[in-house]
Amino acid sequence: MATPDTPRRSDAPSRFSTLLTAASLAALIVVAGTIIFLSKDLPDASASTLNYPVTDFNFAFGSGSKDKDLMLVDQFANGYALLSSGAVSIQAGDHRILSYTWLPPQITQEAAFFWRVAGDPQNVSRTEITEPGTQLINLSAEPKWQGEIIEIGFLVAGENGKPVAVGEASLIPDSMKIRLQLAWRGWTSFEEWSQQSINFLYGGDYRQVIALPPLIAAWLLLSLLFTWLFHRFGSGIGSRHLLMTAGMLFLFAWLLLDIRWAANNIKQARLSLDTHLRTDEQQRMGSDMDGEIYQYAQRLKSSVLGKQNARILITGDENAIDYYLLRAKYHLLPHSVNVAGRLAADLAPESLDFVIFFGQPDNIINVPGWSQAWQSSLANVDSGNLAVVFKVTKQ
Repeated sequence: MATPDTPRRSDAPSRFSTLLTAASLAALIVVAGTIIFLSKDLPDASASTLNYPVTDFNFAFGSGSKDKDLMLVDQFANGYALLSSGAVSIQAGDHRILSYTWLPPQITQEAAFFWRVAGDPQNVSRTEITEPGTQLINLSAEPKWQGEIIEIGFLVAGENGKPVAVGEASLIPDSMKIRLQLAWRGWTSFEEWSQQSINFLYGGDYRQVIALPPLIAAWLLLSLLFTWLFHRFGSGIGSRHLLMTAGMLFLFAWLLLDIRWAANNIKQARLSLDTHLRTDEQQRMGSDMDGEIYQYAQRLKSSVLGKQNARILITGDENAIDYYLLRAKYHLLPHSVNVAGRLAADLAPESLDFVIFFGQPDNIINVPGWSQAWQSSLANVDSGNLAVVFKVTKQ
């Protein structure tokens, strides 16, 4: 004889129907809530799309050639080229979506869209371009996209002789259709591993209109609530079956999110194999994200610091990034290197051979602990795009 908590075979259709009904009701509510959220502050009237052919852009530095509707950028100054639209007049509030085309030979290259605002023309604002092909960017998520825009353009990284194709820039009015497209693209965009990946992942593009995990969590909680209500008010489902149903809903929600993570990891693994499989150790070090620091350190070791192991202090100004200073220390081995944010009071200049300062040379006087003794002991022996090297002269 079956007890109330013992599921019977004849109850199977009822249990499945209850589960399906609860999940469907929850999905309808989440979809409705998402549409209401996305429709917030939609403009009443649609402006027309503004198209800016890249073939009309001018090079501030770098160069390239036109190929139909594309600009093939193949010459770079210190690894970068900048294409500017010149003077324009764009109302940021009416045109919040950017459509761009960017076709790099390698996905790991850098690119950015930049603009100037009429109220602050001296400062340049920018947002990263991370997805190759023809894509959309939600500029309304950028706090500095406001007022009248007086210049737009592209900053493109690359190597001389390896063309990067850049296409037309289109500024599109905001709409519900565009917001739905941006939401989907935000969830499915490839998220490349970075230094922050060990602690935090966006789960897609960092400019997401609405994140996917909260939606899945809301669907799960509502599904559990409806399942409990059906159990509480007349479905006749046993308590043991209620617990089993909750577990199934949780696993299904987990699976939905895991599909996205798995797809991203597969793409990252393929990219890593394509990038590193056929390279030796030196090539891998030079192509990693701290490759510029590695190459800089190699140059210092070969032509600036000398053959004997040197005693080196690395410091920087307020804009210096600790990660790069510490990576420079590692790449400068076997030299004896210390990284510090200040010149210690008990540190005598003559106890060092070199000081490497990340920042403009004149700004070294702003390092805490700077004194006349340091000023009279340091001689500039190398100035690069990353840092300046001072040799300690013996008094």
